[in-house]
Amino acid sequence: MCDGETNGKEYYFITMEEMNNLDAQNKLVERRDYNTMKGIWSYATSSEIIYLDKFNYLTTNTWSAYGKFINFYRTENLVPIYFELDKGIRLERALNREKKSKSSDYAEMCRRFLSDEQDFTKELVDFYKPYIVDNNGSVENSMEQIEDILIHKLKIEKK
Repeated sequence: MCDGETNGKEYYFITMEEMNNLDAQNKLVERRDYNTMKGIWSYATSSEIIYLDKFNYLTTNTWSAYGKFINFYRTENLVPIYFELDKGIRLERALNREKKSKSSDYAEMCRRFLSDEQDFTKELVDFYKPYIVDNNGSVENSMEQIEDILIHKLKIEKK
């Protein structure tokens, strides 16, 4: 857990033993392990907390993880949305977030930036053909684009 994160808000934090048990029971939709500046960090999505028959979900993932979601849930249940963002703006936003952190880790910020360069290539975007959201402007503008995708293109009712 990073500084400022709360269990159940940003993520649900479990032990490696719990994650390995879920994996052994085939209850992980996807799992990613990152060799960070602070050691191995593992992320996963458990099918035990996803109820597609009752709810819609929004998740942030790599294309590799999205491929695993497709295998687990089938494509008709998934809507890929890609946030297109100028690399300079992305790096500037990451730097601004890091400056606000209680324990800034600029090396880890740089590692993540470089890792994203590999995880979100144009070839992968072209392969998965997601809806594109221009994230170079305001949060409000990005949210309007997402709302348009969900309401108009996917016929989800506005509440």
